[in-house]
Amino acid sequence: MIKFKYKYPIGFIQDFKANFVLGRVISKAANVLNNLEVNHPVEFNEYQNLLSNSYISSLVFCHPKKLRAKATEIYDTYPLIADRFNPAWNFKGFNFDFSILELNINEPLVAERILNYKQNLIGELQCIVRYKRSILAGHFIGLLNQANTARKITVILSRIQNIYMGRSIPIKRLKDYYPAWFSEFEDIFDYSHLRGHYGRRIISSSNLSVCPCCNAVEINIISGINATATPDIDHFFPKSKYPFFAVSLNNFVPACSYCNQKFKRCKDTFDGHLHPLIGGTKDYCVFNFLPQLDSPPIISLRGINGFSHNISMFELEAVYGSANYKKEYKRLDNMFEGLKGINSRSSITQDKEKMAIFFKIGNDYNVWNTPKHKFLLDAICDLSGGKFRN
Repeated sequence: MIKFKYKYPIGFIQDFKANFVLGRVISKAANVLNNLEVNHPVEFNEYQNLLSNSYISSLVFCHPKKLRAKATEIYDTYPLIADRFNPAWNFKGFNFDFSILELNINEPLVAERILNYKQNLIGELQCIVRYKRSILAGHFIGLLNQANTARKITVILSRIQNIYMGRSIPIKRLKDYYPAWFSEFEDIFDYSHLRGHYGRRIISSSNLSVCPCCNAVEINIISGINATATPDIDHFFPKSKYPFFAVSLNNFVPACSYCNQKFKRCKDTFDGHLHPLIGGTKDYCVFNFLPQLDSPPIISLRGINGFSHNISMFELEAVYGSANYKKEYKRLDNMFEGLKGINSRSSITQDKEKMAIFFKIGNDYNVWNTPKHKFLLDAICDLSGGKFRN
């Protein structure tokens, strides 16, 4: 909901480049590349550009608007990497009849239909093997060749559906079938080291005091005598699915633990989610308030420019549908009722500065970087009949 940008202190980028990017990330990539050149020349020729100094640097400092294009470039060029870390990428372009999973398998005609579908399913997986070099698709072909009942086929199809929908986790026993250096790929982009040495400075450089994903929870850095507490750093493109973005500065979003750990987790954001380094919801009303007789309104949200995906991912309907926000709306409503007895009511509702003073919202009273700011603005806009916008 909140658009922000990083303002790094003088010397940060230079230090980050020299000690982390060059001294650690690029150094690790060079070691892997040297090993490939000596022991696996075919793989060296295939992956040398991906592991080159310039390409690694382009990943770390990729502009937020180019992250999606860079992910497409990598997974389209190196489908075996997609197969290992984000197999939905390879499976999405092919046709599967998942409607079969909704049928009653105990009915003879349904069981027969599933058995007949087996060869079509194998054929589609063979296409993924042929065009995407998919080891995972080959694994399922092997399982299907041994499956001689409708129930076994549907179990396999269900697993394929989870992959197709991006809900699967890598199959451990298949890891050995991928190039050996894939196990080192994630370690090149060492987020743990970055978080320990640069995390606090990255968070403070965002100048955020509230979670930009929900605009509901404070995310201040608290420096105690014996310990320091810092907010989460969310990877907009999850590092489990896009390990090459694990240390990309513009893939970082300081966030509250609810948004990062409970709601978003490792959900894929490739399909049109709103990145807070690119856009926000400042210029349009997000909240709808449906009046109810003798009770608080029903609060809903509307999405524009990809924000609808964020509403779902961060469970914002549930966050703002709580009793606390209904009470907040009622409090503002009571304040508007109080204006009815003031002769200058019309002048107040048409004057942003007077409205800001009266409701202590907007201007210097409650800025964009504070909890509930957008909710309060939209609520006042609703109660004023659209006369107050800030």
